[in-house]
Amino acid sequence: MTQTTPRNAKSAKLPAVVHEFGTAPQVVPADYTHREDFRGTVNEAAERFAGEPVVLVKSAAIEGSPDRFAIGVFAWEPQYLPWRNGGWYVTNLHYPTGACGCVSNNYPDKKWRIVCDDRRGELDEEGDYTFRTRDDAARAERDLVIASSAT
Repeated sequence: MTQTTPRNAKSAKLPAVVHEFGTAPQVVPADYTHREDFRGTVNEAAERFAGEPVVLVKSAAIEGSPDRFAIGVFAWEPQYLPWRNGGWYVTNLHYPTGACGCVSNNYPDKKWRIVCDDRRGELDEEGDYTFRTRDDAARAERDLVIASSAT
């Protein structure tokens, strides 16, 4: 049976932390990019992005609204190159060994999977994790890389 794992299961939705103006170089990881600007209060931003894998950095106050800010939203966004076997290299994802991430839906059921997922034995059996989109698979692989780097 194929198991599907939600990428952002928000069982405990902790508020996001909004970092002070000028701290982006210290608090935003090198592999994150600027995704958007959120305009609102610190509390609104903390609630809106609760549980999401983003870093928030406050700018100067919006003119005429001392409690409202343009808050930079930074996140890791996967970048891809085509893989020779029909999948996609995740070019900004690397294992401690130096290996690059790789995801594919080049399977009989066309579901997205992490190509080198050690948890999988056979398709449609225990440990066969599938994902709704290519980005979901890449983000799940990033979670595996981070977990493997922590051990």
